[in-house]
Amino acid sequence: MLDLYCVYIQYFGFDIMISGIMTGFGNVAADYKENGLSLDQLLIDHVSSTFIARAKGNNMRRAGIHANDILLIDRSLTAEHGDIVLVVMAGEFYCRQYDEINRVIYDDKTRIPLTSEESILFEAVVTRSIRCHRSIPSLPSIG
Repeated sequence: MLDLYCVYIQYFGFDIMISGIMTGFGNVAADYKENGLSLDQLLIDHVSSTFIARAKGNNMRRAGIHANDILLIDRSLTAEHGDIVLVVMAGEFYCRQYDEINRVIYDDKTRIPLTSEESILFEAVVTRSIRCHRSIPSLPSIG
């Protein structure tokens, strides 16, 4: 990026033009100072009922969730067809996709009918997943 700048100053009553070229990228963030970008406002719809966790394993790759992705999970939402949901089965948390029409939850490897003998409790809906390209402090993992 090249920016040409011109400055006019007065020196002993004469107008003098000073010009130059700035090279490099400058401060990209300077253009956005007044806008005030907030990731909380952008990503979280219900602050009081949203929590975060880290995805464990690769069983949800078809849904776009990979191991170590950060999940934003909202307890105030009711699961709808196609949602990624947080369920409790046998006392463990799992991330699965909800098929309301066929009454199943599934990941890339298994399909579990909601009429099965196993007790399945819907806890929350995953609203966002974030992929990190650098390691971050530990978060609880959900399989």
